[in-house]
Amino acid sequence: MNTEAIEVSPSTMVAARIVDYKPAGQKPLDEVRADIEKILRQEQAAKLAAQEGEARLAELRQGHSVAALSFGPALTVDRQDAHGLSAQELREVFQTPVANLPYYVGVPGDKGYSIVKITKSMTPTERVADMNRLVPPQLQRANAFLLGAAYVDSLKAQANIETRNDLLEKAER
Repeated sequence: MNTEAIEVSPSTMVAARIVDYKPAGQKPLDEVRADIEKILRQEQAAKLAAQEGEARLAELRQGHSVAALSFGPALTVDRQDAHGLSAQELREVFQTPVANLPYYVGVPGDKGYSIVKITKSMTPTERVADMNRLVPPQLQRANAFLLGAAYVDSLKAQANIETRNDLLEKAER
């Protein structure tokens, strides 16, 4: 069975021939057994990691130290520079109450269970000043663009305009 010729670019046509066809169907269990076992092992490992992580997190929040747990060097993170934290970890860090520090946050993820220790909360004064200086002009430009687009749309709605895409395509060639 052949397909019709299709023009993919000016002066270039492509046709295809189907050599072999296999209808969709289930694969035999023996063929997919290893993949299924791998998925089940990963799911079980993630479940056990979450249970272990929750237990250690509870100990840390009660003020106990966990000997088998060590934290990396302290990092200062913000929304622009997460230093390798996942989006979910970063979200949990920024939603943490900072009244009682250090505070520990547990986050289940693709690679297991992460426990993040928060020791300090800072207000980034330099970045806030830069943002306060830079953002209003950007918002004004965006607002002007949106108002202009809305004005053009309202004019189009009032006018009887017909777009002929077939003529536009011919003109582009």
